[in-house]
Amino acid sequence: IAIRATDGVTVSNNDITQTGGTQPQQDILITDNNGDQGTTTDTVVDTNEITDFGHGVAISTQDTGTGGISGVSVTANTLESNTIGVKFSDFGDTGETVNADVSDNDIINNHDGVRVLDDTTGPAGATPSGVVALDSVTVNDNDLSGNSNSGVTNDGTGDTLNATTNWWGASSGPGGDGSGSGTEVSGDVEFTPFYTNSAQTSLSTSAESGSVDSNGTARSN
Repeated sequence: IAIRATDGVTVSNNDITQTGGTQPQQDILITDNNGDQGTTTDTVVDTNEITDFGHGVAISTQDTGTGGISGVSVTANTLESNTIGVKFSDFGDTGETVNADVSDNDIINNHDGVRVLDDTTGPAGATPSGVVALDSVTVNDNDLSGNSNSGVTNDGTGDTLNATTNWWGASSGPGGDGSGSGTEVSGDVEFTPFYTNSAQTSLSTSAESGSVDSNGTARSN
């Protein structure tokens, strides 16, 4: 499913599973490139089950001067057994920004749950060359448990990703650059407070609040 340089599209209540053959690169692509170029605004992806794709939902700027991608809402979906559940990328080194809300999803048992790609180094399916610019991207109130590589990885530079109030699969919060034993988190991700139970009814205390920079150094709020 490709949503290219258009406004007000909703993709809802689908069960989409790859069966047999080579894993496709992406299930839902949201991009500002349709051949004529243009912005993509107010896209809603909700209440879908997306399984066994390279990228479950791919949000990718591809054309310079389009105004980027804004008003994307990815909510109440189950994204499972994909290489990346939700991917953000800048395929053409455009410098355009992305504005999106990823919330209330089960992003579970993927290789990476949510990943902001540095497309100058990969991983990518072709030869892109940019680092996506985040403009008010939030990843909140999701189940990020069971992702084998990481729950949230930010490969970009300079933009801290808001990934607070998520369940990481452990009451102690995320591992990796976090201090807990749950699914891993990278640097340049704000991850506290986090949920301490799978029902997502209890948050970590303010004393545990902080984030890590790209060097893994803790920062207090």
